[in-house]
Amino acid sequence: MRARTFRVPFSKVAPDAVELEWGPEDYLVVRPLRSMAAGEYNALLAGFRDPAKETASDAENADFLLGILRTTVLEWHLTGEDGEAIAMPATWADVDALPVGLGAELFTFLFTYTGDTPDPTTAGAPS
Repeated sequence: MRARTFRVPFSKVAPDAVELEWGPEDYLVVRPLRSMAAGEYNALLAGFRDPAKETASDAENADFLLGILRTTVLEWHLTGEDGEAIAMPATWADVDALPVGLGAELFTFLFTYTGDTPDPTTAGAPS
C-alpha cells in the first residue's frame, strides 16, 4: 500500500474565486491528510483540537497552518500575472501576499480534500 497523491488545479482549490484566472499549469500535487499514518494524523488532530490553541499566539497558529501546507502539498505550481512563478508560501507574510480568493480557501481545501479519482484497485471488479 502507498499513499496516493493527486494533481489538483488551483481552480478546484478556490472554485468560488471567479475573479482569478488560472492557467493550465497552475496546480498542486496534494497528499490528503487522511493518507498519513494514523499516529501522525491523530497527533496532528489532537494539536488542532487542543484547547490551548484557542489561546495560542498568531505566530503559533501560523506555524501550525504552514506545517499543514508543507505536509500535504508535494508540488506547487502557480504563475502570477507577470508570468513569474509564485512560490509555495513559507511564511505567513507569503500567505497574506496571495489573492484573498485563494488565501481564504487554501487551508479549508487542504483540511477537507480526500481525492477525487476512482479507486484503481476496483476497476473492472464485479459489482
